[in-house]
Amino acid sequence: MISGEVDAVRDVARKFSAAKVAPRATELDAAGEFPYDLVAEMGQLGFYGMLVSEEHGGSGLGYMAYSAVVEEVAYAESGVSINITDQTLTASCIANFASEKLQKEWLPPMMTGEILGAFGLTEPESGSDSGSLKTTARRDGGDWVISGSKQFITNVGTDISKVIVVLARTEQGNSMFLVPLDSPGVEIGKAYNKMGWRCSNTAPVSFDNVRIPAANLMGEEGRGLKGMLNMLNGGRIGVSSNAIGVARSCLDISVEYARERRQFGRPIGDFQVTQFKLAEMATNLELARLITHKAAALADAGQPCATESSMAKFFSTRSAKLAADEAVQIAGGNGFMEDHPASRLWRTVKVLEIGEGTNEIQRLLIARSLGFRS
Repeated sequence: MISGEVDAVRDVARKFSAAKVAPRATELDAAGEFPYDLVAEMGQLGFYGMLVSEEHGGSGLGYMAYSAVVEEVAYAESGVSINITDQTLTASCIANFASEKLQKEWLPPMMTGEILGAFGLTEPESGSDSGSLKTTARRDGGDWVISGSKQFITNVGTDISKVIVVLARTEQGNSMFLVPLDSPGVEIGKAYNKMGWRCSNTAPVSFDNVRIPAANLMGEEGRGLKGMLNMLNGGRIGVSSNAIGVARSCLDISVEYARERRQFGRPIGDFQVTQFKLAEMATNLELARLITHKAAALADAGQPCATESSMAKFFSTRSAKLAADEAVQIAGGNGFMEDHPASRLWRTVKVLEIGEGTNEIQRLLIARSLGFRS
């Protein structure tokens, strides 16, 4: 059951998405420009603060509200919506593991969209195998010195990107650190030219003997990977919700096209082959939303949700990919043209099966919950 409070938040996100994001979706994708104005407005609407307490500038509404907002924005443009997920993921790490001083310094401006934070886990040789990272941190007096590199990092290379949460290897194991992006030795590379999410900033970042205060260690030394992976449960709820928004968009444009497009003297929606496609898209959409809401409800209740988050991420993103395939198929030759919305959705949706842990990894995690080990 979705509470009235969550319903109200969904309504705000739906109106924002329809008025501000949807009319610019094609333009944002084509230009590949980061939408600073939308980020500022999403911050003012409270979209970044749903998992952060009021004390630090958030609303603390929880994962159900977060899921609703991410879905509604993704319905218009997935690349705008992923900005919410990554900002929220970074903020959640800071809220759960950083010192009170660091929380007070960084969280309030992140909540308003004044600044952006980034989540630094993936490396050139450490993606799905997140435990084999090469970035190191060594203690030197009252400082930590960090060296290494990260890749495919969202929100790291914008004009308002100010901080990154970094996982690095220390003597006691993998540990989590808060690194200001203006620290000497931090170098942000050129933004990637991506197939989808073109209006979302994604870039590599490197650390050349970057010094940060000892107090910037987040949580216990040696337990950073466990902390980050726990936070990724929320990230997977976000990616799943993003996929639901994309799948819903695919279904709606396909239903509209099936009613308008005529062949053999009849709308193509009259043909059973088209109806079957739409029926499967609609069924997958409802099932994806149910498992995602279950994961979100468990998270809100403080209950373990790792398996449900993996199930939601795996099923929702696969369903969205199938929905995008069918949306292009139903639109036929028109769907293959860049000016048709199905084309943009098809290019965008693939990354949802990769980000926040590939779907292959999600299958492994689900299998482990059944008692199997690799």
